Amino acid sequence: MNIDNALKNYETWCDELDRGGASWYWKKHSFKEDSGVLVKRLENFRNIESKPLSDTLDDYLSKMSMQEMYNELCLQVDEVFVEGHLENSIGNPPKEKIISRAGKELQSTFNDLILISFANKIFNALSTKQKTNELFVLEIGGGYGGLAAKLKNLLPQAKITIIDLPHAGLLQTYYLQRLFPSGQLYVLDYKNDDNFQRDSSSSSDFTIVPSTKIDFLMGQNFDLIINSRSFMEMDQKTIKSYFDLIQSRIQVGGLFFNCNRLWKNAGDRPTQISQYPYDDRWDLISLSTSFFQNNTVEIFARRREKRNPLFLAVIKGLPRTDFLIHGKKFQGIIEFVRPYVPPVLTVTYWKQIRKFRKL
Repeated sequence: MNIDNALKNYETWCDELDRGGASWYWKKHSFKEDSGVLVKRLENFRNIESKPLSDTLDDYLSKMSMQEMYNELCLQVDEVFVEGHLENSIGNPPKEKIISRAGKELQSTFNDLILISFANKIFNALSTKQKTNELFVLEIGGGYGGLAAKLKNLLPQAKITIIDLPHAGLLQTYYLQRLFPSGQLYVLDYKNDDNFQRDSSSSSDFTIVPSTKIDFLMGQNFDLIINSRSFMEMDQKTIKSYFDLIQSRIQVGGLFFNCNRLWKNAGDRPTQISQYPYDDRWDLISLSTSFFQNNTVEIFARRREKRNPLFLAVIKGLPRTDFLIHGKKFQGIIEFVRPYVPPVLTVTYWKQIRKFRKL
């Protein structure tokens, strides 16, 4: 039933995609296949023998070897924690052999190590009360569901909502159902009334929400909100909508984990983390680069009642680029043709355009 609902959402989204259903990046990179074909491919959705369904939602490559990445992670995270949260079977991912410090042979993927680092940082930032009581979690852009799964294992009482584009929601539904077969998972439907659906989702372990249903979340409060590497691939208007949601629905004392590149050219304009529309009601818990990518920043903040201008000063002081992406009068043409341009030409375009300085 949940897979059927997720497939229906995916089909509706594909029909609406050319009418503003996503940024040019996702119009170009999301999979577009017949539902019957997709169902057959789900069992191997992470397999790289052909282009995987989880492509752009998964990390398959790194400048470090798998062993080097594992060793680097274990400098920051207890090795027992790392071993206990490896998951490399569902979807048939491209796992590699690694050797633990105790000489134990393990298998992992690059993406799994990255998600373990996120899960460890988030878990350690929670209070004892948050770890043991019912916790309402919102993940904005949940990949194939890997981080949500690790958090659920760490926080059994958590109620986790993921809002994402429906092609990702389909993979999340499949992955989480396979990993938690006795768990309650609810897929929000495009067509039904939101108030009716809210009653059904409030008691679920996982709720999968299509990105077009952001208003559905405006009636809920959250203790923890996460965005890892997807704001940087959104249009400016979409980022603003999500920050409005975050800053109106997170509880005082709630946590917001934001991991994105300093800048990326994937939306209608270049996204820069220093220009994300934070308000000043945050306390900074930590600010660091990710161990796997030094141009990616992890901002961990706690919601507060009173204003804190120092927080905004820190965010605005993060490195930014002043390279021109494209002039406004060419923006319409560029955005229209870019989803249909081969990647090699897109790369050439960006290399050339960066020669020009912002006026």
